[in-house]
This record gives sequence, structure tokens and C-alpha cells, in this order.
Amino acid sequence: MDEWVAEVLRGQILAGEFGPGARLREAALTDRLAVSRGTVRAALWRLAQEGLLEKIPNKGYAVMSVSADAMMELSTLRHALEALAARIVASDPTPARKAAVLAAFERICEAVRQRDRAAAIEADFRLHLTIIEASGHRQLREHYRLIEGQIRLYHWLAEEIMPLEDHVTMHEELVAAILLGDAPRAARLAEEHSTRYGMAMWQVLKRRDEERAMIAPRAMLASAARI
Repeated sequence: MDEWVAEVLRGQILAGEFGPGARLREAALTDRLAVSRGTVRAALWRLAQEGLLEKIPNKGYAVMSVSADAMMELSTLRHALEALAARIVASDPTPARKAAVLAAFERICEAVRQRDRAAAIEADFRLHLTIIEASGHRQLREHYRLIEGQIRLYHWLAEEIMPLEDHVTMHEELVAAILLGDAPRAARLAEEHSTRYGMAMWQVLKRRDEERAMIAPRAMLASAARI
């Protein structure tokens, strides 16, 4: 049952129903989902292990906050894992591996043809997941699963930093390198893609962090003036 509750809450968090920093209260979730408090607690713990929630002492759980620095740490880890996976898959491009990667890329192309941005963002990430899974590297897959949810927390930024067509153009060479069995090139392209994407997100978040830092003192001064 806690797996079902975790799945429901995970979907709501990734859909933005619970924004960054939002508190998830056990009592309210117990009533809303009609499950036991222990079940809710187990589900919240599971999501915390995935990096979607953070445990706040004496206050329970809250959705993980997003920041430029946290995103950059996540991005550097992500591109290291994705580069390794691309190298492994391209070093032995079996028919099954090539078919899986090509099918995942075709889903991106179809989403772009349909002008469906949400589907394109999801298909884009699914391509990376496909390469991770196709690597057959158990430890690599397990480490990637630990950050998968956190990566998804930043997907809303894709609309601001990436034109729709880039979901296709940014992956064409990577997919071609894998299909041709060019492992060094595949690894380099995977790392370059994640690095470029991560840097663009970092710049957006850095601006927002700086804007919040400027607004906070003003709000405090305004509040003090009213006292």
C-alpha cells in the first residue's frame, strides 16, 4: 500500500501540485488518501530516499527545494553517469540496444512533430533512461535511479531554456554515434549535452536565487516599517 501512496504523491510532486518547499502533512494525507498514518509515513520515507522530499527535524517532510547550486551538483553527477552509459551501449551496439535507442529517439521526433512540448520533455528524458537501462550496468542503473526523481524536479525549466526542435537536434548525433558503435564519441556527446543543458538551467536558477536574495531584505524592511 505504501508503494501506491508513494506513486500517487510522486506524480503530484512532479506535476507541480506540491511545489518546492511545500510541506506534506501526515494527518492531511492520511485523511485524503484514506490510508493509515503508518502507510503515509512509509511512503514519505520512500520519496525522501528518492531525493524528492527532505526531512525537516520536528516538522516532517517537505518537497525538496530547487536552487542553482543543488542543480549544478545534480547535473555534474548526471552527465558522468550518462556518459558512461552511452560509452557502454555504443561499445557493443547489439540489435536489441540499437532498436531500443532508436525507438526512444523516434518518440521524441513524434512529440516534436505534434508540437507537444510536455510529451517532448518526457520523451527526451526517456531516451536517457533507455540508454541507462540498455547499459546493463546494475550499479550504474541503481545510482541513476537515486537521482531520477530529482532530475524530474527541474523539468519545468526546459520550456525556458530549450526550443521545442532542440529536443531532436541535440540528440541526433548522440543516437547516430551509438548506432554506429562509436563509443568515445557517444560518451563525449552525452556529457556535452548534459553539461550544456545543466549550465542553461543553472543560469536561470542563479538569476532567480539572486532576485529572491534582493527581495527578502526589502520585504523585511517593509514589514518593519509597518510595526
